Amino acid sequence: MFLPYYYQDAHTRAFAVNTTLEWIEPADIIQFTKDDGTEYREEVFDFRTFPFKKVFADAPLRQKRGKNKDKIFYYDLVATFDIETTTIQDDPPYSFMYHWQFCLEDVVFFGRTWQDFQDLLAILQKELNLSINEDKDGQRTGRGLVVYVCNLSFEFQFCRYYLPPLVSSLFTDKYKPLFVATSSGIVFRCAQRLFNKSLEKITKGYPHEKLKGDLDYKIIRTSKSKLKNIEKAYCYNDVRGLSEAIRDRLTRDSKYNIANIPLTSTGYVRKDCQRAMAKNPENRRQFLRTKLNPKLYGLCRDAFRGGNTHLNAVYNAVHLHDVASCDISSSYPFQCLVRGFPHGKWKRISNADALDHFGTIIKTHCILMRVVFFDLEYNAPDNIAPLSVSKCIINDYTATRKHQTRTVKVDNGRVFKADKIETCVTEIDLITILSHYKYKKVAILEAYAAERQKLPEELRATILDYYKAKTLLKHSTDPDEIYNYNRAKELLNSTYGMMTQRIDRVNFELKNNIYVPSVKPLEDQINDFYNSRASFLRYDQGLYVTSWARYQLQEAIDIVKADFVYCDTDSCKYLHPEKYTAQFDALNKKLRRMAEKAGAIAYTRDGEAVPCGVFDFEQTYTDFMSLGAKKYIYSYDHGETIHATIAGVNKEVGHKFFTSHGFDAFTDGQVLAESGKLTAYYDDTPPHDITINGVTMNTAASVSLIDAPYTINVKGEYQEFINYLRRSIEQTYLK
Repeated sequence: MFLPYYYQDAHTRAFAVNTTLEWIEPADIIQFTKDDGTEYREEVFDFRTFPFKKVFADAPLRQKRGKNKDKIFYYDLVATFDIETTTIQDDPPYSFMYHWQFCLEDVVFFGRTWQDFQDLLAILQKELNLSINEDKDGQRTGRGLVVYVCNLSFEFQFCRYYLPPLVSSLFTDKYKPLFVATSSGIVFRCAQRLFNKSLEKITKGYPHEKLKGDLDYKIIRTSKSKLKNIEKAYCYNDVRGLSEAIRDRLTRDSKYNIANIPLTSTGYVRKDCQRAMAKNPENRRQFLRTKLNPKLYGLCRDAFRGGNTHLNAVYNAVHLHDVASCDISSSYPFQCLVRGFPHGKWKRISNADALDHFGTIIKTHCILMRVVFFDLEYNAPDNIAPLSVSKCIINDYTATRKHQTRTVKVDNGRVFKADKIETCVTEIDLITILSHYKYKKVAILEAYAAERQKLPEELRATILDYYKAKTLLKHSTDPDEIYNYNRAKELLNSTYGMMTQRIDRVNFELKNNIYVPSVKPLEDQINDFYNSRASFLRYDQGLYVTSWARYQLQEAIDIVKADFVYCDTDSCKYLHPEKYTAQFDALNKKLRRMAEKAGAIAYTRDGEAVPCGVFDFEQTYTDFMSLGAKKYIYSYDHGETIHATIAGVNKEVGHKFFTSHGFDAFTDGQVLAESGKLTAYYDDTPPHDITINGVTMNTAASVSLIDAPYTINVKGEYQEFINYLRRSIEQTYLK
C-alpha cells in the first residue's frame, strides 16, 4: 500500500504529512462489505518487517503538565490492543489466547502467540526508543507509547506474565487495572473506563465500528486455527475502530492530548470543575478548613445511601395494567444546583438541642446524627420503608437470619418494623423517617451541625453549562452536534460520581505477579486526601446529593400513596394517574420556581425554557409486573412486546424471552438458561505449555467467562413479609 502517516501538529492542530509515500507489502488482506453491498478491503501488516522508525519515530511528543514525578514524553500516537480467547470448560475452566490484534493509528498487525506479542513490544521499544525508568527518589523519566485496551481488566489478566517489569500502575481493585506502565515504555490504559461504554457503543458511527454480533467463543480455536475472512474482519475492526474513536476524542477536545487525557469519563468532569473552582482561592481555603476527622468521616459513610429503589410489596407478582411512570429531569444535577449543602465546619451540638430544637436548627443548618428508635413500625400506605437494614443495627436481627420474627419485619432489605434500631442519618432523611414511621421513642446518641449554603458558584456554573449544552443540542441531526450532545450528557451524568469518591480505599499492587492489598490507616488516607491538590470536593456534600434526591422522589410517592407501585432513584411508577394530575402539576410548579430562582434553566433551539428537576411523564405501561427491586417487566402494547429490567439479565435476552413466553412466565423459580450473565473464573498460574487439539501453546494466567443461567428468585424471608403485609392490610379493611 501507499502509506502516508498523518499526525497533528502541536501548534496549528492541522494534519501534516510525516513521511513520503512508499510501498509496503501487506501480510494479509481482509474483504469487507458495507450495508449497501459495496465491497472494500483492508490490509494487515507484518510487525517484524514494518518500518516503525521511518513512519512513526518523528511523531510529536507530549508531556503531562503539573507538579508530578513523571517526566515522561509520550508519542502523540493512538495505539490499541485486543485479544481473542478460547475457554475450555473443565473443572475448573481455563482459557487461553489464540489471536491478538494491535493497531497504531490506522495500521493493524496480527499475532497468534505470546512470543509474537513480546517480539512486537521489543521491536516497538527499539524502533521508537521507548523506555521508562524510575530513580531512587521515585521520579520517572523516559519515552512512552500509550496503548488503549477496551477492557484492560480482561486482557491484562492474560498478558501480565508476558510484560516487561512494571514501573507504575493503578489498580482500583484486585484484577482491575486502570493503567499499567512498563519499563519498555508501553503504557496500557482502559478504554472502557475512559468512555464508560462498551466497545460497540464506543465505535458506533466510526468507519470501522465493531461488527454486529461476536465470534462464537464456544468453538475451540488454537494458535494454528485458520480464521475465516469474517473472523479476521471482527479482529480488525475491534482495534481499528477503537483507534478512530480515541483519535476523534483527542481531536475534538483541544484541552487534552495523549499525555494528559483523563483516565476515566468522570475525570473530564473532575478536571473541568477543578479548573473552575481554582479560579476562586476561597474554595481551597474552605475545603481545608472543613477537613473531616476519622470520626466524622465514619459518620458520613454510615449515613450515605444511594438511590431509592423499591417495590410496594402489595403488588409483588401482581400483573398490573395502566401503570403510569414519571421521572425527575436530571435529578442529581438539580440537587447540586438548587439545594443547600453543608458549608461550614461540622460542630458537635447537644443531643437535647438536636432533638428539642430540630425544626429551628434545620432552617439554617445541616445535621448529621446517630439516632436510636424504639418500637418502630412503618405507617404509610405506600409501603416503601426508607430505612435500609444494611445501614442499621437492629435488636434481635442478623443478616444471616432468613425469616421474620415477631418484633422484626424486613421488607426486602428495608426495616418495616423493629423494637429497637440504631442508625446514622442526615436531617433530610430524618424528616422522611419521622413522617412515615410510628415509634414509641427516639433518642439521639450524637449530633453535629454545619451551616447550610448552596454549593460553590464555580461548581454550579460548570454543572449548569453541561445542562445547557445538553438541552440546546438535543434532537439535533448534525453529526458534530450529536457528538457534542452525547458528550454533554455524559459529563452531566458524571457530576455526581466525582462528588462521592471514597477517601478510604484498599489499594492493590502487583508484586511478583501476586496481588497484594495495601491499606493505610484511615487518618493517613484522610491527610493524603486533603493534602492533594487534586482533591477539591467535600465528601459530606456528596452525601447530601442522594439525600435530597430521595427526598424529592418521596414527594411524588406521597402524592400517590397506596397507588404507588415501584421506584428507582429518580422514577416513580403508580396506578390511576388521572387522580393525581392536579397534584403533580402543583409539585412541578413549585419545582419550576425553585429552578428559576437558582438559574437552573436551559433553552432549546426554539427558545423553549427547560427547567431542571421537574417531573417528566413517560408513556403509560399497558402491563407491568415486578418481583422486587431491579426485577420487573413491562409492555406498552398489551403484551405484544415485553421489555425486561432484571439485574443480572441482559436486556435484549430478557426482551426476547418474555415476549416469547409472556407475563405468566415471570414467576418465582423461572430459569433463563441463556441470561447474558457471565461468571468469571480466575486462574493465576505462571507460564506453562498446554496442548489442545494437537497444538502446543504457551499460556499463563487467564479469566474464563462462562455463561450462567439466571433463576428468578423471591427469597423466603421476603415472601414471608409479603404474606405478613397482605394479611395486615386485609385485617385493616375487615375492621
